Amino acid sequence: MKREHALGALVSIAALFVSILFAEVAVRIYQRMASGVPLTTVFPEWRIRPMPYSPFLAFGPRVNYSAPGKQDSTLARYDERGFRTTEDVSQKAEGELRIVTLGGSTTEDLWNSSGQHWPWLLEQRLQRLGEGRVRVLNGGMSAYATPHTLIRTSFDLPDLQADAVIVMHNINDLTATYHAIVADSALNAHYAAKYLSKGYSGIRTDDDVVYSRFLRMVRNRLQPKKVWPEVPESPETMARGIEIFSRNLRSIAAVARAHGVEPVFLTMPFATSEALYEATMAGEVATGSVGVGPIPPQSRFLDDLRSYNQAILAVGRETGTRVVDMASLRWDDSHFVDIVHYSNAGSEAFAEHLAKQLEPIIPEIRARARIKDR
Repeated sequence: MKREHALGALVSIAALFVSILFAEVAVRIYQRMASGVPLTTVFPEWRIRPMPYSPFLAFGPRVNYSAPGKQDSTLARYDERGFRTTEDVSQKAEGELRIVTLGGSTTEDLWNSSGQHWPWLLEQRLQRLGEGRVRVLNGGMSAYATPHTLIRTSFDLPDLQADAVIVMHNINDLTATYHAIVADSALNAHYAAKYLSKGYSGIRTDDDVVYSRFLRMVRNRLQPKKVWPEVPESPETMARGIEIFSRNLRSIAAVARAHGVEPVFLTMPFATSEALYEATMAGEVATGSVGVGPIPPQSRFLDDLRSYNQAILAVGRETGTRVVDMASLRWDDSHFVDIVHYSNAGSEAFAEHLAKQLEPIIPEIRARARIKDR
């Protein structure tokens, strides 16, 4: 009898082993077909699709990439420089006014379903307004903050023969400040508390090795959902964050002008809806960056967003840089999918608002471009 029990136990163990083995093979085949993950890699969950661009940028932008699930796939394609276009932009056509947009995910505008993005929509509207041949190149990249845009202003604008650069930042610099507060570390100009995390740096350790993807999947499902710690109030760190943010904006404007490019800053609109705030904090909306991150209660968060927008306006006055105060224009909840990212209607509204604000200054930018080309 004991022998029969032992044999039965061995058979059960063998059956369990075979079941896990089959499940493992099935998971690996599915990941290979769905995401292109090699069958034998030991890092299946880590940076499946590398986004190399520059050795001076830790990640991205998206190079030779096509965003999935968009209604208009041609507008979801990125070129070899990381700009969202299918056209050759190496040479500027005669008479073309070329505008480059730089910023984070709110500029990349990848989180609506249509595939349309406000820089492309802006291009269409400016042309319809009779502004002649206009190209608006979308160089936004999710999770980028002002340090990233400062680098791209230095490296990309001269090669692209840009006449103007539109820059919009706020929330990614703000959340870098939150990361420093939560980590109880000094906020430095590299935003190390945020951007040295694995999600941004790509640094791998032994903890990232996956021996069984099936068992890892089961373990991840059983683990409780990650809850970010509260963000304590820290007026000193917040002031330091705005100081770094403002300094970077001043540098972006100076570097752009050094290359003969007209800088234009935008303040960032955001939703004030409690429902959208809760949906964002619950992780119900894909924001395109590495997690939501630590965010304080809604009232303080909205006040902080306003403070960073005020810093943009202040730098504009100080440096003589045009600022389009997009945040002051009319917005409603239907324009957003979360706190700051736009719905299909939001992308349309953003382009409509901005085209009207830019229309009076386009002739001056064209005139400066003609002087520069002589």
